[in-house]
Amino acid sequence: MLSLLFLLIGVESTSYLAFDNWGLAFLIFVASLLVRFLIITGATQSFPVWRDKISWRESLLLSWSGLKGSMSVFLILNLHSKEAQGTELILSLAFSAVLLSLVVQSVGIHPLSKKLLNRGENNTIR
Repeated sequence: MLSLLFLLIGVESTSYLAFDNWGLAFLIFVASLLVRFLIITGATQSFPVWRDKISWRESLLLSWSGLKGSMSVFLILNLHSKEAQGTELILSLAFSAVLLSLVVQSVGIHPLSKKLLNRGENNTIR
């Protein structure tokens, strides 16, 4: 089912990816990573049981590995289908941020995990 969703997203997104606000899309992508890191770090450091088991490196890795996009794109396409005004830019930004997330995070997860978890401290996610 998820494969079908991403196929439909790919077909629908092609017309929205040719726009001039890629800088803003990149900022949205970076902001989503930062917010995800702050939420994961805040949650894991709030509970003593997790505080002892999950380091900031592991929180960063969890943040980076969170490839998200299907729900946000579904919601925005739903908004667009109801013919709401001004959805063109929102759709373009959403599609481009999801594309950046899929490409950048997918390519970077292996090198980042090797760098963060092999720092001579024998860190492993438990």
